[in-house]
Amino acid sequence: MRSGFDDTALYQDNLMAVQEAGASFVTIHPRTKRQAYTGRADWSLIRLAKQLLRIPVVGNGDIVCVSSALAMLQETGCDGLMIGRGAVQDPLLFLRIRRHFAAQRSQAQRNTNCNQFQLHTSNTESTAHLQQQQQQHCQVQPGCQLPGLASYQRHG
Repeated sequence: MRSGFDDTALYQDNLMAVQEAGASFVTIHPRTKRQAYTGRADWSLIRLAKQLLRIPVVGNGDIVCVSSALAMLQETGCDGLMIGRGAVQDPLLFLRIRRHFAAQRSQAQRNTNCNQFQLHTSNTESTAHLQQQQQQHCQVQPGCQLPGLASYQRHG
């Protein structure tokens, strides 16, 4: 849905009409018909749609790279992205965005695994053994430290 024809005067009414008509989601292209492809997409209109509607809102407009995709998600709170001309300019844009989110999910999982790892020591465990366990559970997490490992000293 565009934000309007000549202006955005009916934008909110149109949003509510879409929802009340039973749409399961709405995709917002925040430029008027008159604007066509000129100027910047008004992402504040996507944010407004998120505030007003109970259905998911997909944002569109000026997504040309991973950082602009992230910016739209952060600034608008939209539930998804629709990419148009950005993909024509960069056919690998979808792949780049997907890779970013896959890496982000992978990093979050590593953080969770590392944070959930509990340090259990017994009198027979050595510092080297504990360090080996830490590397197994946190091997790709730079800077991940198990609580107490740095100060662990075996008293024998």
